[in-house]
Amino acid sequence: MRDRRDGWHYTDGRDVTLSLPQRPRRIAVAELLAASTLAAAGIRPVAAALGPDPGGDVCFAAAGFAPAGVARLDTPDDPDVVPELLAAAKPDLVVDRFPRDHGLPTVVLPLKARGQSLDDLLTETARLAVALGASPPATDSYQAAKLQVTGSLAGRTIIFGYARGARLSILDPSRYPWLVTLQQLGLRVLGDRTPDDGPHGTPVPWAAARADMIFVNGEIPPGFRAHPWDDTWHAFSYPNYARLLTALTTLDRTAA
Repeated sequence: MRDRRDGWHYTDGRDVTLSLPQRPRRIAVAELLAASTLAAAGIRPVAAALGPDPGGDVCFAAAGFAPAGVARLDTPDDPDVVPELLAAAKPDLVVDRFPRDHGLPTVVLPLKARGQSLDDLLTETARLAVALGASPPATDSYQAAKLQVTGSLAGRTIIFGYARGARLSILDPSRYPWLVTLQQLGLRVLGDRTPDDGPHGTPVPWAAARADMIFVNGEIPPGFRAHPWDDTWHAFSYPNYARLLTALTTLDRTAA
């Protein structure tokens, strides 16, 4: 990235360089997860995709993003950006999670790419935010939380999954940055990596899901011991992950 007399230049996650006459001031974010992630890094967009219930979005709240006053680019019933709303926002730059043609200068912020760790994601987000004028983030509490995980949980097995009636769909650990990171910190993360099964893996009976720590999104059947998880784990910011990883080290070990 460069912001000099010859203009503003940024090479995004696709290794594609965008050059503009000057640093963008009016930022529009064309994808829900990218909106909260970039806002948490210190960039308040003039317009963004906000999803069905921005005022009550758990991910927004955990990332510290209050969408009041941000123009909506999507509709409550459809997450796709409405071209007319994007044009009306008059952005200098569009940030998207995917490479899509908005007819405006665009950079891609890759989130949840296969094999991407939290460090990869947060470093790339901070790089873009700083290029747009934000201050470098403080990472001390996040780094300390990672050390706590290594010290107390290394060698343990862990599962994250979605409740699917009588079965549990276990997340593919390569598709979720926090699971990639937990593996790097020494935990054994169980999950199915079969490409055809998508990020939630192959559903398995509840009784087959055995690990030291099990986290379930959805209703946990009576008699099954597990911890709940929700979209706070999709709120990508250093402060949020300092909280989540620290909390992880304080939980009782559970087994099916």
